Amino acid sequence: ILSLINVFLSVLVFTFRFSCDLSNIQHRGDQYFVLTIIRTYIIRYTCDRSLHYDKLTKADSVYVLAVICLVFALINLATAFIMIHTVTMNVKNYDITIYAYLGTSLAMFVVDLTIGVHFGIDTQTMKIMMGSHSAGHPSNYEYDMIRLGAMLLMAIAFKGYMGHFVNLMLLLLLGTLVIRQHRKKSVGDDISSSSLSFDPTIIRALYRKELHVYVFDIHWTRMTLFASSF
Repeated sequence: ILSLINVFLSVLVFTFRFSCDLSNIQHRGDQYFVLTIIRTYIIRYTCDRSLHYDKLTKADSVYVLAVICLVFALINLATAFIMIHTVTMNVKNYDITIYAYLGTSLAMFVVDLTIGVHFGIDTQTMKIMMGSHSAGHPSNYEYDMIRLGAMLLMAIAFKGYMGHFVNLMLLLLLGTLVIRQHRKKSVGDDISSSSLSFDPTIIRALYRKELHVYVFDIHWTRMTLFASSF
């Protein structure tokens, strides 16, 4: 879900970046807030209606971050589908695809965290700029719109502050189950390799126990990866 959201947001950035037709903004008061965000963070500075502040995150930087976000989101979607396919088909060494999915998910989290931090710094910057003016100053209204816009973009980058938290918990659970299953499998291989040194009755008992634990871990792993993917 988070990958699909990032793809959608990146497409929006690419769409509005080249939309310089934002004239007659003074007659569109109901859209002033959204247009201020677009003029400050998205459209190119070559556009007539763009806003430029030296201390804020540049529109070009937002564009680059959007490209990086889109790339990782697409890779994450691809690894998610491959992981689901390999697990459901019980492909040998499918844990490799799970590790790849975990890696791309963490990379996507780092990108979102970087974007959110940028907008968080901009929020504090605009607050300082507003504090340097007296109440009722003409520039305060636009500054406040940019400050609120930066706060909104920060919340979107953090996925409402709960989206990434829930996803990280699911990823942690998935990673724990995969590691446990890998260790159980390694123990089973060690038992099989040293079968000549043990009583066959003990070996069969240990094998049955390992088989039950292995099947249990497979079921839990499949449930967890489906939850973390969708």
